[in-house]
Amino acid sequence: MEPTRSLCLALFLALLGSGCATPQPRVAPRAPTGGDALRDTSRFDDRGLLLKRYDLNGDDLPDVWKVFQQQGEGSSGKLLLVRKEIDVNFDHKVDVWQYYDPDGQLTKDEMDVTFDGRIDVVTYYDKGQVQRREVNAEFDGPPDIVKFYEDGVLLRLERDTDNDGRIDVWEQYDRGVLDRIMTDEDRDGRADAVRQAPR
Repeated sequence: MEPTRSLCLALFLALLGSGCATPQPRVAPRAPTGGDALRDTSRFDDRGLLLKRYDLNGDDLPDVWKVFQQQGEGSSGKLLLVRKEIDVNFDHKVDVWQYYDPDGQLTKDEMDVTFDGRIDVVTYYDKGQVQRREVNAEFDGPPDIVKFYEDGVLLRLERDTDNDGRIDVWEQYDRGVLDRIMTDEDRDGRADAVRQAPR
């Protein structure tokens, strides 16, 4: 992986954190005249949903878009957050998409860590905790690293090191610490070499 892209990925994940928290707007929601043109609205059917825009950096253009579904009628009704779209680097293009269940829990997020318009990292959550993270470390298509978590702690990792679409390295973790590494030396899809990780 190129050093710049590696640094970009590390910085992006550090900025968003494991739960991908979003900074709160410093100003009230506004409805600017422009700034929505580079949102990819073709991915979603938002008919009947409410879109709110937020300006985080004070340039009168939205950096966060929140999509809500109205539940109930009139003043007794409430808005349920369905999706959040975030422009992390303030270039007026969405870099992060976060999806929420009816209870307001984050269920999935997608991140474009290289800011090229393609999704590089997808994370799945259960009750707000990370369950699985798929990373396209080569930035060229399907994920080549998949991380599995239990109670938010890394349990195992699967890696496609030669980018042929098949896993050839499996890492097992003990309470988040690397325990052993299994590799597929003969490329038959099964682990045939095991070594303990240095402690």
